[in-house]
Amino acid sequence: MDPAANDAPVMINLSGPGGDYEGALLTFASDAIPKPETMEMVVVTLIQNDYPPATVQAFNYSLPDLPFGVIAFAVPTIDAALAGMEDVQSFDIQIEGRSVANTTWHSGLQVRDELRRCLNGQPYLVTDIDIVPERLKPAQP
Repeated sequence: MDPAANDAPVMINLSGPGGDYEGALLTFASDAIPKPETMEMVVVTLIQNDYPPATVQAFNYSLPDLPFGVIAFAVPTIDAALAGMEDVQSFDIQIEGRSVANTTWHSGLQVRDELRRCLNGQPYLVTDIDIVPERLKPAQP
């Protein structure tokens, strides 16, 4: 979640492969992302850290009874997705110049290593990674 986002959390999901599917998906969900009735391809601009913006086509869909839309980027392989992970990584997803998901993660290398363990059929070593910004945590008594 972007520490500057007061009421607009962004969920990130990295998934794949499965069955005969060798690829992976990097998925963002937010209430600012459009919620189409059926899945469609949309042109989005992805800005990550200090890299040049990349304008690509991505999947846009919604899930029944959930208040957010989803943007999913196809990644060639799960290994490619993991190789691209950085410890601190910011993402800004824009549609027609308007930001629909803006977030930053931390502990990305630790999460990457745990995902690799999972893909290799090994149990997680880390069972608690704190992803909630300090300002959103409840006050301790």
